[in-house]
Amino acid sequence: MRMKMSHSLKLLVIIVAVFFAGFLTEEFIEQFPASTVSLRETITIVYEIFPILMSFSIFAMIWFSYDKSKNNHSLFMGMAFLIIGLMDLCHTLSY
Repeated sequence: MRMKMSHSLKLLVIIVAVFFAGFLTEEFIEQFPASTVSLRETITIVYEIFPILMSFSIFAMIWFSYDKSKNNHSLFMGMAFLIIGLMDLCHTLSY
């Protein structure tokens, strides 16, 4: 018999898993000597690209679904994700 996890417990498990994945990745990066700056910068840029891709994909989903829903609130949220994605992209390109 399968046990059902509540929604908040699933959310807590995801948060803890993401926290430990980030912590372990940071510890892994710290093991390299200071002369390998390029590896650290590469991993940092990869981490910076993920939120950009997520914000652009959320904007795209909202943009293409607007014709069906005609919900102005979701369009506003989509534009907010687009602006945040563009700001993150400018920040990432500054590296």
